[in-house]
Amino acid sequence: SFLLEYIRWQPGVLEQQEKLEQLRIMERGWRIRVIETPECSPGVDVPEDVPVIEKLLKQRSVSL
Repeated sequence: SFLLEYIRWQPGVLEQQEKLEQLRIMERGWRIRVIETPECSPGVDVPEDVPVIEKLLKQRSVSL
């Protein structure tokens, strides 16, 4: 339910300045949790990243 609400929000000033979508959440008073993991987690920042992630998920036998 949170994600459905989040996608309706317009980017705030901080998000626009810093280009960090996490700031959209924080500007509206929500808290976020950041967890450090020992695994490398590639980013998905542009549409061209999606096939790379899909390939990694298939290699790990994760269903899409």
